[in-house]
Amino acid sequence: MVVIIGGGISGLSAAFRISQLKPGLKITILESSPRVGGWIASTRYEDGTIFEHGPRTLRPVGESGAATLGLVEALGLQDKVMSVSKWHPSAKNRLIYANGELHRLPSSISSVFKKMQPFRKPLYYAGLRDIFAKRGPMGDESMHSFVKRRFGPDVAEYLIDPLVRGICAGDCREISVNFLLKDLKETEMKSRSIMLSTAKKLFMKKKSEEKKSKPELARKAEHEGWSVWSLQGGLETLTDSMVDHLCNNGAEIKYDTKITSIELQGKKARIKMESGEEIETEQLISAIPAISLAPLLKKSHPGVSKILQDIKCVTVGLANFEYAGKDLLQMDAFGFLVPSSQDLSVLGVVFDTCSFPQGDKTILTVMYGGHRYQPTTPIELEEICKFSLSKTLGINEEPHRKSVQILKDCIPQYTVGHNGRVNAIDEIISKESLPIIVTGASYKGVSVNDCVLNGIRSAENLLAR
Repeated sequence: MVVIIGGGISGLSAAFRISQLKPGLKITILESSPRVGGWIASTRYEDGTIFEHGPRTLRPVGESGAATLGLVEALGLQDKVMSVSKWHPSAKNRLIYANGELHRLPSSISSVFKKMQPFRKPLYYAGLRDIFAKRGPMGDESMHSFVKRRFGPDVAEYLIDPLVRGICAGDCREISVNFLLKDLKETEMKSRSIMLSTAKKLFMKKKSEEKKSKPELARKAEHEGWSVWSLQGGLETLTDSMVDHLCNNGAEIKYDTKITSIELQGKKARIKMESGEEIETEQLISAIPAISLAPLLKKSHPGVSKILQDIKCVTVGLANFEYAGKDLLQMDAFGFLVPSSQDLSVLGVVFDTCSFPQGDKTILTVMYGGHRYQPTTPIELEEICKFSLSKTLGINEEPHRKSVQILKDCIPQYTVGHNGRVNAIDEIISKESLPIIVTGASYKGVSVNDCVLNGIRSAENLLAR
């Protein structure tokens, strides 16, 4: 029997892959909440309106993007895919809020040679700076430190800072360069110019990728030039379909199951639950956050527990607002992000209905908190978000419909030294032959695509033992 702790996208992906490779093998998923899907959560209203309370769009690129599209294909959801092409305004128009105004970020080769606010110089100067930049430390460093040294303070403040806030709600002065720019850091150690070396690599990579086999849906996405995609009914359509498949193939999902401890002894893992029930297995996958796994292993493996505790998470406040009329916004765009240097407390705003229209309405999602999160109530959060919309977009009317949530500890933070911590965990598990595999957003990627790919890999590694 395989036991998977955590019914988020990572745990479901692991379970799905096991069901593919070993049909008939008993799978039990232990989920602490009354639902599965983790942070993927879509509310579907009777009039057709959809609010996304977590991830809302996925990118089709790379190995992880192909893995998720392969999953969609395996579930037979191709007809439910909604895509946005890279030529669509919401794909081309990415905004930041700086110095009291919204600014469009450069999105073409020609725009790199123009002076665009809030940058003090055209961005091609950043490429010139890279040629003469000094190499940094051999070890890990922050994204801000790396980018500022190689490309200048403007790129660090107005591109990397808001990008990190948008992806993981983190502080780029603390987040490891390996989080998003691992390849660039490695290139720096080998080449004088990152820009020239990366351009060469991309050309070679494109040629080599043409030979790789991909799911049909991934090839379609590449051929049609998708920027992002989602599913009819919201991304929860994906996790709902995974649950249906698993349950129809004999998997058991135990909801509202609180685990009190995990004992790893020899080749067996003993899982103790609040109800007094115990489960013993030789095949265990943990797909819960590191900070949730840490206390469960504290007694039996304090060394692993201590490292897990160092992988922190941040809390994000999220508000969905629906307004009457589809022409409320003055520009079609994906949305905007806010650099930490600005006097606005939100992380950013997503223009949901610019990517995926929902009739005669405008739906916006406001994100707040992250590394700067201050404890607040839902009512206070709503007012903060409304004020931000008024200040940035001039929207002062009351929304027709709203939803406000506080997502506690929802995004892991890959601070400087993160890869070393993950490697140390893997090394202990391998060296001591512990009967557990860890996967999920806490370790090797926070995106949905990363979680799917790593969940699949964890299943394959488990069955290969």
